[in-house]
Formats: sequence, structure tokens, C-alpha cells
Amino acid sequence: MKFTAARGRVAATGSHQVSHAPYARAGDLRPVRSSSRGALRQQRARAYRWLGIVLVLVSLGMAMLLVLPGGSASALMERLRAAGLHAASGLLVVEDDLVPSDYIFVLNGSIEVRAGLAAALYRRGVAPRVLIAETPEVSQLIVEEMIRAGVPAPAIRVLPLPGGAINTRDEARALRYFLQQHPAKRVIVATTDFHTGRAKLILRQELRGTGVEIRMAGAPHPRGVRPDNWWRSEQGKTVYKKEFLKLACALVRCT
Repeated sequence: MKFTAARGRVAATGSHQVSHAPYARAGDLRPVRSSSRGALRQQRARAYRWLGIVLVLVSLGMAMLLVLPGGSASALMERLRAAGLHAASGLLVVEDDLVPSDYIFVLNGSIEVRAGLAAALYRRGVAPRVLIAETPEVSQLIVEEMIRAGVPAPAIRVLPLPGGAINTRDEARALRYFLQQHPAKRVIVATTDFHTGRAKLILRQELRGTGVEIRMAGAPHPRGVRPDNWWRSEQGKTVYKKEFLKLACALVRCT
């Protein structure tokens, strides 16, 4: 089964039909901005943004120091080390209460994990529709996986973007364009747990002024990397260190 892009109509091959939203035009992709309230407000926003960057970088620096070999550290030091690293992961992992919403928006990547989470949320009845931004190849695979996991094809809507979405910010812009045409009160975002903090930050940046509430749902890492153990494996350290750096980048909108 292969899903193809379409402009404002249903498009699919095989027995399933998945709706595609109209393509966003270049003029529609400008950020939604509320009216300016003066230079003081802008300066305050910049100050908060840089403060956030400093906090992220300090946390990353502490984490990198703490994950170095501990030698013959005492049990107390080991507990303090674990507590510090677990606390640092709180910048990356967001756990929101999930309440009835208008849409589930599944982010691309980690195909089986994120598709499985979106399907589980749909089956629980938290939202009647599932949205996904169109990307080269990946979004089609997630759509197929969600259908296999029990989401009806008519409940899935693909959100096109010129050139396809290549990162989380592109996905947020595709969602913003869709919500401008289909106003909603609340959207639940399905992704991997370590990605929830950065994704929520980017979505809030891009959806500012729309009045849409974003709530995050995070699926566990498929290989058991968790906020309370990420420093104990090389894969965990790699994943979380990269995500700390990406979070700092998102604060200044470098991606």
C-alpha cells in the first residue's frame, strides 16, 4: 500500500483511504505573532530565552561531568550523581495529563514506537482524529503502522508541507497551517519520551497566538533508555547529550 500526496482530497492506493490536507502556501508559513507590546516585552523575552539556554548548557555540563567514570566513589556520591542526572533529564522529558482533545499529532521518527503510541491513544478515545506531517518516506510508514495497530484510515490526516517536513519545527509549521484552517482547542502530541520537552518548546513557539493547548504523550525508548537510567549506557548517554544540545538550539530557533 502506497500513500500519495493530494491537494485537499482523499488519496491512497489499495483499500485504505487517508485524507490529505491542502498544501501550505509560502505566505501561510509565516509565524503567528501577537501584536507587539513594545521593546520592553521583546527584551524580556530575549532575556528569558538566554536564561533558558544557560540553564540547559549548565545542566548539560553537569551531566557530562557526572557521567565520567566515578572510580571508587562512595555510595552517597553515587546516589547524589544519580539524583543529579535524573533531575537534569527533567528538562527533556515532559509528562502531561492526557484529557479529551481534538487531535492526536504524531511526530515522525521511531516508526513503530510513535505509531504504536498514537494508535494506543486513539483506541483510548482521547481524540477522534490523528494528524501527521508529510515527510519523505517516514510519514507513509507511520500511517501504515497506525492502520495495522487499529486506527481506521479515514481517521488519519496527512498534513503536506512544500518540500516535506524535515525536522520538528517543520512539523510544527504544518500543524499551525492546518489549525489556522481547522481551529481546535487542544492537541495531544505523540513522540518518544526524551523528545517531549524540545518538541513542546518548538510547538509553543510556532503555535503562539493560535490559542491551541499542547499536551505531550511520550513513549518509552525501545531499548529501555529512561530518564532514571540514561547515564548507565553508552546509547543512553549519546541520546540524551544530543537532545540537550538540540534543546539549547531550539531555544534560539537555530533549527
